[in-house]
Amino acid sequence: MSGNRRACVDSNKLKMERIISKSYIYSEAKYVLCLIGFLFIVVHIRSVSKIPQNEDVNGRPLFAVKGTHGAKVKLYSAETLVPKPHITRKSCLDILRHSSEPYKPWMPMKGDKETFTAYLQSTKKLHNPMSYLEWGCGGSTFVALKYADQVVSIENSETWCNRVVHTDIAQCSILMGKLHFICVNAGKTTDRTGLPLDTTTYNYSLYTNIMDHFKYSPDFVFIDGRLRMATALASLKISKVNSITLVHDYYDRPGLFQDLERFFTSDENYERREKQTMAVFRRRKIIDQNEWNIAWQKYNQSLMD
Repeated sequence: MSGNRRACVDSNKLKMERIISKSYIYSEAKYVLCLIGFLFIVVHIRSVSKIPQNEDVNGRPLFAVKGTHGAKVKLYSAETLVPKPHITRKSCLDILRHSSEPYKPWMPMKGDKETFTAYLQSTKKLHNPMSYLEWGCGGSTFVALKYADQVVSIENSETWCNRVVHTDIAQCSILMGKLHFICVNAGKTTDRTGLPLDTTTYNYSLYTNIMDHFKYSPDFVFIDGRLRMATALASLKISKVNSITLVHDYYDRPGLFQDLERFFTSDENYERREKQTMAVFRRRKIIDQNEWNIAWQKYNQSLMD
């Protein structure tokens, strides 16, 4: 009888141990799941509130390198910007909401500005988020910031670059991770137009090939700086298939840019406005590399723009 009792007690004890063990495992699993959920919420909150630093719209890292022969490349990003004292994330919300453009686009022809704005609007509808790239900063940069989710601006005049980058809107856009501003000092230039003062020492390739040092694929390209043929050709290395490319002063300089039509096609929806100098292209799906190499050798150091 005592043996049966002992067996019964042992059996009940074993059952209790199993129940306790299952409860413990269940409780531990519940704790682990809660912990995972908590960590997910924390990571999510941080990812949402984090200012993008050196990343394009696809989250890929952007990076800059110094040029050769003493030339310098300055990248102004959320990581590298030293903002003016009154520029903070809080003040920027008000600045970006209420400030007007510090510079208007240098587009004397009314049709050019209308076309530029219309294509920014239409590209935004097709690409969300929308990435924008320009050679030549200024008023176009501030217009682009109204539509594009990510703006990369390249400028080769150090004086003009400093003026634009120190505006409140530019600083806030950089701080909030929307604008990456690249100042390429490839040699001394005129203050605003960026014409090299010494063509024998100017580092052309640093300026035209600057995007080789970045991971970025734009939906919209605006060519309005120096070496326009070369920078338009350089954009083909990174722009998305069927992306939009606008070339300022195209029709104002007949015969200068005709080789571009070997690599771009006129946009089928484009209707040239009266007194308009800007041309609108789409990148061809297939680029003949041999033809591109020949054009690159011809225009990479050509200032006929």
